Amino acid sequence: MWLSIVIPTFNRSFTITRALDSLQKQTHQKFEVTIIDDGSTDATESVVQPYLAGNVKYVRTAHGGTPQAWNLGVKRSKYDHVFLMGDDVMLAPECLAALSSTAALVEDGLGAVAPRLIYTADPTEPYLGKKLSKYASLQASTGDIAGSFNVGGEDAMEVAILHGYSLVRKEAFFDVGGFDEKTYSGNYYREETDLWLRFRMKSYRLYYEPKARVYCQKSLMRGGQWSNVEGSLLAYEYYVLRNHSKFLRKFYGRKRLLMLPTFALRRLYTRLTETYDSED
Repeated sequence: MWLSIVIPTFNRSFTITRALDSLQKQTHQKFEVTIIDDGSTDATESVVQPYLAGNVKYVRTAHGGTPQAWNLGVKRSKYDHVFLMGDDVMLAPECLAALSSTAALVEDGLGAVAPRLIYTADPTEPYLGKKLSKYASLQASTGDIAGSFNVGGEDAMEVAILHGYSLVRKEAFFDVGGFDEKTYSGNYYREETDLWLRFRMKSYRLYYEPKARVYCQKSLMRGGQWSNVEGSLLAYEYYVLRNHSKFLRKFYGRKRLLMLPTFALRRLYTRLTETYDSED
């Protein structure tokens, strides 16, 4: 199976090369890569130059935010399955092979397949991270994600929610309208959850493949969405509350009036205890 890989990036010249290096080490090499530079003002354009070849393309756009960058990348993709890859992650060598194998097995009604997401202090020294036994789900009381995307196992399983770094079937992605470019802003919190709920509303099936592993650096407070809020933790948390409120209005209606205060308290607890496994 041939794959298209889309990597939106914004002021992450210090991490994107690690992501690209991990692609070169994949056991599955049937892919193209499109880097969407969302108006970076750092050295991103120069550091990616050594990687540009026939199957790796670089597209620079005016800064419009990650939802717009994701959609542009998928539109420019060549193949039927597109891996949405972060500029701050590293893939274990078997990651793409495991994802493509699962996608081929469950092609009927498939929407997307997510790898195991492992937060680590240093992605250059991968480890299995804080593994929880309960897979992620949406809390009825808050609309927030509880549980973990880092659950071990040998077999893929159908699930109700995914994280953002997933392999999507392009036809399904376009059928649900792609990422919402209008509702969210700032750090674009909940853009991914929004997408997966729309997949489910159209009866597309979501799968989790624990044999595919992605390593993400936790507490990364430079580049990316931090540049959008000028590195301000207060501004970042403001957009968490703002965007989650928009998300609740869109999917839960009046129930949001009870859900948002509960979410705010849980968010405060999460931030104080530095729980990263259930971040969106």
